[in-house]
Amino acid sequence: MQINSFEKKRRRSDTLSAFFLIFGFTVLSMNIYATVASPDFLASWLAGKAWVAGETQNIYPPLEHGLFDLIAPRAWYEALTVGTETEEVFPFIYPPIWAVLFGELTKVTNYETLRTIAALINPVLLSFCILLAGRVCERRFPVVPTLIIGMIFFSFSAIGQIALMQNQFQILVSFLILLSIERARNGHEIIGGTALALAAGIKLYPAIFIILFWAAGYRKATLAFVATGLALGLTSLALTGWPLHAIFLNAVSTISNTVLVTPVSWSFDPLVGQIFFEDTLVKRPFPDWGYMYDLVPEDGLGFFYMPKPWLWQMISTLMLIGTLIVGALMIRRAHRSGADSGWVWAFIMGLFALVNPLSWSYHFIVVAAFAPFFVFRIGLTRGVPWIVAIIALTSNFAPDLAYWLQGRFHWPLVPFQPFGTILMTVLVGSFGYSAYRKY
Repeated sequence: MQINSFEKKRRRSDTLSAFFLIFGFTVLSMNIYATVASPDFLASWLAGKAWVAGETQNIYPPLEHGLFDLIAPRAWYEALTVGTETEEVFPFIYPPIWAVLFGELTKVTNYETLRTIAALINPVLLSFCILLAGRVCERRFPVVPTLIIGMIFFSFSAIGQIALMQNQFQILVSFLILLSIERARNGHEIIGGTALALAAGIKLYPAIFIILFWAAGYRKATLAFVATGLALGLTSLALTGWPLHAIFLNAVSTISNTVLVTPVSWSFDPLVGQIFFEDTLVKRPFPDWGYMYDLVPEDGLGFFYMPKPWLWQMISTLMLIGTLIVGALMIRRAHRSGADSGWVWAFIMGLFALVNPLSWSYHFIVVAAFAPFFVFRIGLTRGVPWIVAIIALTSNFAPDLAYWLQGRFHWPLVPFQPFGTILMTVLVGSFGYSAYRKY
């Protein structure tokens, strides 16, 4: 009885501490990001307005050069231009159903209100990503220190900072992925499968993780995923029709077949492009009308492109398939041997982000959420220097160091990109090593 009473008091104390930490983190994030331009979130709003206006040609990017060039429809820039200044916006790359949803939102609220709500919700979701990662680990960790470490990580690294600034939907997607794993591992498979389907309904790639669910033996989660995903897909088709879906899928295919090198495109494809195809990479292509809206950036800002050769496309596909096969085998083995399968999930999701044709820094949110727990897993003596180094080298100060090294060695074209990719490889590799290592 005394033990149960002590446990209840500890849990109440942890819950209260977590509440105040999340509240403080949210207030801080709101003060910093609530009024900051969010080009990605703005894209969804403009896609919604285009849908309501019946201008379906102004929902997805024009892709005039046959490459994913980050250029939105021309009509968007016209609407965002005041005098000689044009507000920055990114293209809309989400399933058509979300254009319909945002179209309905444009009827009942304004963009500033919606952006403020998103800026309020996102730091809360990031905080819950940390807590969910802890439950996936199935180890007891001190709540307050791990939350503080995770919040510092997300606040100072490009992983969380850019996501908060952009009000990126990747925060919600990461939360749903972690929720799906945590629920399935704790006996609530239907909720887990439904959450994964919702994540895949926003950004398609989480759908492939259902293979890992199947390998782990989560049959109910798999069925819930299929049922929910089918319902979302059919609803989207019924609302918007096949032609708009064909345009969306063509945009996704174009992304896969483009090598896009930017400071925060952290995956192997841009790194390979810089190492072996530097002479082939070209500066960001712009349409002729781009000069009217101040779309041409100054030299040296780090946007380079090239079409991906067919052999490279095939190798990329094989790497993705290989990652899933390895992941399925590791998950099955971990479940059978009693190893720490939670770390296997972190490792495989991180490895997938690295071999994915295009992963932005914020695609690693779902992996970075495990970092605070790894600090305690390997011990503070080794864990603190490990996470401090990763935070420092992915922070706002790191690009200056990267460009200094570029000036010394005259390579690479975009120096911060290798920084981020190598550090994410270290992060992911640490979790892979941790999966079967006894500390």
